[in-house]
Amino acid sequence: MRVRITPSIVFGTYPAPPSKSATHRALFIASFTPGKSVVSPIIPSDDTLVTIQACEEMGARISVSGSAASVEGIAGTHKNLIPKKTARVDCRMSGTTLRLLTALAVSVRRRVVIDGAPRLRERPIKPLVDALQSLQARIRYLQKEGFLPIEILPSHLSGTEVSIDGSQSSQFVSALLLLAPLLPAGLTIKTAGSLVSKPYIDLTWDALHAAGVSGTRRGYRMFSIPAGQPYSARSLHVEGDYSSAGYLAAAAAICGSAVTITNLLPNSKHPDKKILSLLKKMGCRIQWNGDAVTIRGPRALKAVKADIGDCPDSAPTLAAVAAYAKGTSVFTGIAHLKHKESDRLKDTQRVFRRIGVEITAGADSLRVAGKRPKGGTTESAGDHRLAMALAIAGLGSEYPITIRNAEVVSKSWPSFYQAIQTLNGSIETIAD
Repeated sequence: MRVRITPSIVFGTYPAPPSKSATHRALFIASFTPGKSVVSPIIPSDDTLVTIQACEEMGARISVSGSAASVEGIAGTHKNLIPKKTARVDCRMSGTTLRLLTALAVSVRRRVVIDGAPRLRERPIKPLVDALQSLQARIRYLQKEGFLPIEILPSHLSGTEVSIDGSQSSQFVSALLLLAPLLPAGLTIKTAGSLVSKPYIDLTWDALHAAGVSGTRRGYRMFSIPAGQPYSARSLHVEGDYSSAGYLAAAAAICGSAVTITNLLPNSKHPDKKILSLLKKMGCRIQWNGDAVTIRGPRALKAVKADIGDCPDSAPTLAAVAAYAKGTSVFTGIAHLKHKESDRLKDTQRVFRRIGVEITAGADSLRVAGKRPKGGTTESAGDHRLAMALAIAGLGSEYPITIRNAEVVSKSWPSFYQAIQTLNGSIETIAD
């Protein structure tokens, strides 16, 4: 599918969809909790559906009605509640599903085979597997060491302490945190390396507390979950998504208009909340009213330099805004973007250059010279975040922008283009 974005001014009010990151965590917690839990609201994105299917394959029973998922969970093999058949899980393109499931699957005494799309097979998993193997988990690579597909065999886990290198992905730490309450002796997690995307670990820590699990931590270097704290069934609320809201905020910045986004927690720990403070530095006015934030774009945007290592998903969005700023913007701390749905450093440079944006990718950075995009035809590189950022960039370009393989937005926000249309954005869908 292709979409064509014609320059237009967006304005109005729109709700942020449910957080994809929080949805993954809540669904996995509910699925590994004995009894019935309710997770709401959820968004029917590709990644959400992949996680639901993975949890069902592990033995959970999930029923979705409207925006709520009712989950009849499982308890872990030490209570012998898991069927003995082999579980086969296709994580498709969902890195979060892959990492969280890999850790949780070692708690069940059954054979589990995990695989994914070709790009997911290129994304690293070895640090997490090494950590789980140190707990006596029986995991082997079925093709290339360090990558999917993997096989998890019934294991008798032992040990109460594990170390993990979090320099490639914070999801490795989050995965071990979610596993900890399922271990009879509890778990202490020590981290090594230069951690990336640390606020996502905070989201996981808060998700544990919401599910009745407490523990102690020392910054981001040590987390301890004592024994005897199984998850308890309850209703789990999913907050609004700052990653998705960032595109709407960026649209207001580019158009010099006002957009109000509802369904956001002002005190959220979601890392992409930082995009609001960066837009403020670029000249936008930010005003809160309860769970709603209004972004007013300025007459002229200013360039900015920022370390966005803790919110790397915002890089393409910020690149779109920086193209309209006066001066050169530099975004650093994002070497780990090469391990995303695309090589999000090189591919951001490539697809944005095709529409006339002067952007240069370094080993750890994106450098964007303020110059109004000319327009033309580009493609998403199979990356939902690049497709959405390109669409936002097209709102103020000199000529229309056409994006090929634009349907990839379904990975996180299936109704993204409709949201922009609701806000007066001119977007035309073209079937291939």
